[in-house]
Amino acid sequence: MNLSTVRGRTIVATVFVALLSVFTLAQSPLATVSGRVLDPNGAAIIEATVTARNIDTGVTTTVQTNGIGIYHLVNLPAGNYEFSVSKKASTSS
Repeated sequence: MNLSTVRGRTIVATVFVALLSVFTLAQSPLATVSGRVLDPNGAAIIEATVTARNIDTGVTTTVQTNGIGIYHLVNLPAGNYEFSVSKKASTSS
């Protein structure tokens, strides 16, 4: 085996290990849950509170829906969750 063949194999092996490391790091124990909150008529519910409660730990994460009813719960640790949505009734005078 000559020196250029050894170098070529070393470079290929190094690139393979580097790529393997990237793919391993890409597997995260965190998740994102996204959705849209709508009323029975299909209209978006703006500024609704969406809560995810980890059943095992009791930890809650809360977000508000945006102007078109969309929410994103990010960086949720892996686990079993219970989700709830609430919205205070508006009062008009």
